[in-house]
Amino acid sequence: MQRLNLSEICRVLNSSCHMTGSVEEIVTDSRLAKPGCLFVAIPGDRFDGHDYAVSAIEKGAVGV
Repeated sequence: MQRLNLSEICRVLNSSCHMTGSVEEIVTDSRLAKPGCLFVAIPGDRFDGHDYAVSAIEKGAVGV
C-alpha cells in the first residue's frame, strides 16, 4: 500500500486532524494494530470497534 499522510486523509474525509504522521496500513481489527497503522473503528452486531480505540493507540496506531 502507498504511504498516506494522516492530515491528507483527514482533509479528504472533511474531518479535523490533531495528529501528524504517515499511515502505512489500515486495519479494522485492533489486535492487528501496530506502529504506523490507522485503526478504523466499525460498529457491528457483536462488537463495537470504538471500544477498542484506546487499545489500538496503545499498540502504536497513528490514528483512529
